[in-house]
Amino acid sequence: MAGSYRKINYTIRPAKSVERKMLCDIFRKLNDFYTIDSYRYIGFGAVYFSDFVLFHRMLGIRNMVSIESTLSESVKRRFEFNAPYKYIELKFGKSWEVLPTLEWKDIPTILWLDYDGLLESNCLRDIETFFSSATSGSVCLASFNIQDDPDSGAGTPLDRLKTQIGEENVPRDVGANSLSGWDRADIFRRIITNKIEEILSQRNGSMPDSAKLCYRQLFNFHYSDGALMLTVGGIIYGSGQKHLLDKCAFTNLRFCKDGSEPYKINIPKLTFKEIRHLESLMPISEESYKTINIPQSEIIQYCEVYRYFPIFAESEV
Repeated sequence: MAGSYRKINYTIRPAKSVERKMLCDIFRKLNDFYTIDSYRYIGFGAVYFSDFVLFHRMLGIRNMVSIESTLSESVKRRFEFNAPYKYIELKFGKSWEVLPTLEWKDIPTILWLDYDGLLESNCLRDIETFFSSATSGSVCLASFNIQDDPDSGAGTPLDRLKTQIGEENVPRDVGANSLSGWDRADIFRRIITNKIEEILSQRNGSMPDSAKLCYRQLFNFHYSDGALMLTVGGIIYGSGQKHLLDKCAFTNLRFCKDGSEPYKINIPKLTFKEIRHLESLMPISEESYKTINIPQSEIIQYCEVYRYFPIFAESEV
C-alpha cells in the first residue's frame, strides 16, 4: 500500500471523486450527534490530500490527521510541502502503529482507512483500534481492492484470503466459488462487520444496556477506477442514542446502504458537450431517452450521479 501515490493520481479518478462527494452528504447528517465542523478527520492524505481539501471546504473540518506510511526523511519533506493546510497533523508510520497512539476519548472522529491494497490482518487491527476506542457518534469506513492477487501467495483464492487475514476471520460458509469478481466484496463486508461486532461485544462487556455501543452500517460502495473497489463502514452510537440516529435520516440518501445491497458507482463515458446537453434537459424523463443521441445506459448513469460528477480539463496554472 505504501507509495501508491507514485502510481495513481488520486485527484482524477472519477468514481473515487464521486464517492468523496457522496461521503460529504452522508457526513453532513452527523450534525445531530455533533456539529460536523467539530469532528476530527483521520485519513491517508498521500501527496494529493484530495479528501482533506474537500472535507475542509465542504464540511469545515479543521482537526485533521494524515497518516503517511514512510520513514524516509526526503519523502516526509514532500508530504509536508504538499499539505494544503497548516492544521493538518502529519503522522509518519504504519496506520496500525499510529492509530493506537492517538487520543480517542470524547473526540468525535471520522476515520477513512482508504487502503489501495487487499484486505489484510493489519487492516483488521486498525478497525479493532477504532471500535475499541472511539466515542459514540464516530464513523469509520474502509476501502479495499477486492481483486485476488495470485502473486500474493500460493494455493487457491480462499487459501490466500485465510493467510492474509487469519483463518479464524473467514466465515465458515465461504467457499472458493464465492471469491470471484464482485462476490468477494460482500465476503469482505461480512468479514469487516463480524470483526466490528466482535470488538463491540468485548467493549460492552458487562456494561448496562443503556450504556452499550451499537453499530449501524452506512457505507457499501462498489466502484471501479481500473480495479474493483469496496468501501464499507458505518457509525457507532450509544444504545440510548437511537433517536439521534433516526434524526440523522441517513436512509434518505439513496447511496447510504445499511445491508448487503451495495451502491454501485457507475461512471458514464461522455463528452463535455454531451454533459452540457444532458444538464440542459434535467430532469430527464424516460420518454426523452429515445430522442437523445446518447446510449440510454449512459444517460441513466449520468442522471444517477450528475450532482457529484467530476469535470476534468487540462489547464495551465
